Amino acid sequence: MINAKLLSQGFLPNTLGTLYTAPSASTYVRYFSLYNAGITNEAILINISGSISSTIGRLELNVSESALMLAHGETITLSTGDKIQGVTTTASTIQFVIAGGEE
Repeated sequence: MINAKLLSQGFLPNTLGTLYTAPSASTYVRYFSLYNAGITNEAILINISGSISSTIGRLELNVSESALMLAHGETITLSTGDKIQGVTTTASTIQFVIAGGEE
């Protein structure tokens, strides 16, 4: 059993940037939230980048609105070097929290 822990937190950049890089072959993301702390609506794009890059979410958050990128009980499994990347309209307005486990 893997205990959940904080993997990464911060603000989305306004150019595509890495939010988290998996350090081990079995990394499990179990929680991924976004919150608009800014004063305008924000467009957001989230990718998983491994052997190929895939968009896992494209959304717009209104001011003070939050969203979960994973449904309850859903897990993303990452391999060594896989990245979660994101971008938003205005830098330092969308807060993110990623939690899960690493083996």
